[in-house]
Amino acid sequence: MKCFDVVSVRFAAVAMGAFCGISANAGERVFGPGTHYLTETKVFTAADSGTVWKAAPGAKPVISGARKVSGWRKADGGLWCADVPWVTGRENGFRQLTVDGALRPRAKHPNKDYFHSLDFPRPKGETWFSWEYASLKPRFRINPGEIDPAWNLAKGEVIFYHLWNDSHCPASSLTVENGTNWVNLATPVKRNPCGCPWRLENLKEIADAPGEWALDYAAKKVYYRPFAGEDPAKAEIAVPFVDTLVRIDGAKDVRFEGLAFADSRYELARDERNDFQASSCAMAAVVLTNAENCVFECCTFRNLSGYAVDFQAGTCGSKVTDCTLVSLGAGGIRLGMNVERFKNTTTNLGYAAYQMPDPRDRVRGNEISDCEIGDYGRDFPSAVGVLLMHAEDTKVVHNDIHDGYYTGVSVGWNWGYLPSVARDNLIEHNHIWNIGKGLISDMGGVYLLGLAPGTKVRHNLIHDVDARFYGGWGIYPDEGSSGLLIEDNVVYNTKFAPFHQHFGRDNTVRNNIFAGGKVDQLAASRWEPHTRFFFYNNIVYWQEGALHSGSWHDEKPYSYLRIPLSFRTEPEWKLLKTMECDYNLYFNPTKELKDVEWGTQKCSWDDWRGKYLQDAHSVWSDPLFVDAAKHDYRLKPDSPALRLGFRPVDLSTVGRRVPRRGQN
Repeated sequence: MKCFDVVSVRFAAVAMGAFCGISANAGERVFGPGTHYLTETKVFTAADSGTVWKAAPGAKPVISGARKVSGWRKADGGLWCADVPWVTGRENGFRQLTVDGALRPRAKHPNKDYFHSLDFPRPKGETWFSWEYASLKPRFRINPGEIDPAWNLAKGEVIFYHLWNDSHCPASSLTVENGTNWVNLATPVKRNPCGCPWRLENLKEIADAPGEWALDYAAKKVYYRPFAGEDPAKAEIAVPFVDTLVRIDGAKDVRFEGLAFADSRYELARDERNDFQASSCAMAAVVLTNAENCVFECCTFRNLSGYAVDFQAGTCGSKVTDCTLVSLGAGGIRLGMNVERFKNTTTNLGYAAYQMPDPRDRVRGNEISDCEIGDYGRDFPSAVGVLLMHAEDTKVVHNDIHDGYYTGVSVGWNWGYLPSVARDNLIEHNHIWNIGKGLISDMGGVYLLGLAPGTKVRHNLIHDVDARFYGGWGIYPDEGSSGLLIEDNVVYNTKFAPFHQHFGRDNTVRNNIFAGGKVDQLAASRWEPHTRFFFYNNIVYWQEGALHSGSWHDEKPYSYLRIPLSFRTEPEWKLLKTMECDYNLYFNPTKELKDVEWGTQKCSWDDWRGKYLQDAHSVWSDPLFVDAAKHDYRLKPDSPALRLGFRPVDLSTVGRRVPRRGQN
């Protein structure tokens, strides 16, 4: 076994003898092949500034936080069992297990799809809002037969999949009252999960499929059901043991090249449920605090229980580039939140949204580029591929983000029109696909939140976005999103609208292709008395669902503009619209123009242009895509969109640009 133990937080050459498999040369630390096991977090401080940590040529070193599990023996019912004496409670447990390096699923019931909760006892006098957020729900009703009364539920966990988050609650028992089945919870759930999907996990009784496992916290035993021909006594079985593998605290110019980071542990304490948006409280395998110009290049992050990388307070000029992040329990990369402080200051809403960060804590000038992020959200499905919270001047460019259950890229962390430092961020040339997967709701390929002057979302390819109840949008400016430029994006195959603005102001949406929303194409939820957005020079193409949904109207003018023609004449008054749509191309090959309903009032094309003063120069015409059926949205030379001034979008430059050089 090679070691990478924390003997000293100073990596002076004199200490190199303590690190097996590592050689030192003029500020470089070179890792040989094999797995280097951590026993605790490796900390880098200012004394380590300027060092480079890299793989030897041809080597594929792994920095692992795992602990091997041995002593496997046969148990009842075809299961195998081993002791894990270091597990002293839920918070010391683990959520991942690997066999010969491959992740195995934790026992779940049902094995496919989910049950749906039926009812929760509702305290008298509670409103929907207080019921949703404030009260604790200690039990919920289920259908008869969904849980075997013989099971000891106290060893299991119930997971609820809400509209936009997930709650993980230790179970207690099953009670039958007058023929009604109730599941009692040891840690009550806050959000109202009535009708939402749920399932039971981590009981040895439900480890009924090959490869499933369960941890008995109290007995300090782990159970595993092997595949046919698999011998656990001869396999290398490991579980994560170290929470944070690497912490960079106050160091500058530290580089990591060609290393793999694997097997970090993140487990919830007994009273935690993970019911925060974006799984934003999940810990990360690599944490940077007050770090400057630190780089992870050509590295791999895999089999991690929480987020992979976390850029916390004061981190600037740092970069994750040409990296692969796969098999993630939570999300990929998070920027701009002190998780410990967040947990201590959160309100009943679950957000520390209304607190501006200390200027010294600004997370700014960082870059996430040319990475593959996916799959993510394996254990905490509300996690995000790249989560920008209180972060500014961040570049998220040329990434492949896929196979998550929630948003691909999320930007901003102040709800409504409160002050925000999430400005001047660039979300560009990313390929985002196969997210949502019909499990939770209220999510998008790119999700934006709050005041964001200078933020640009451009030249992204987003497709195959699904949701369970509602949502599954392509580009989604949510509460208070303002000052955005959204241009040159191609969005298709979304369950709901490829573009949806909940509410915000002064956003410009131009030169995008929005195609193939299943329920609707363009959504605008809330009317407000200011300029909400400018919708110019876009192509909207669809074959099913409505064109508009929500508040696409200006029935009551919010303001009038006084225009004095001269000092000697009476002024004129002119309607100022809350939205401006023009120079767009619309087309549905299955409909005639006369059959299309426009705006909130479902009016005709003539009324939309005349009465509501929209799309004066826009056209209804086939855009002449190369092959819309195959999602080839290049334009033929005689496309009418080109005559409207539409600039062709070259998708050949979207996604990860560089090869995966020697990653392991």
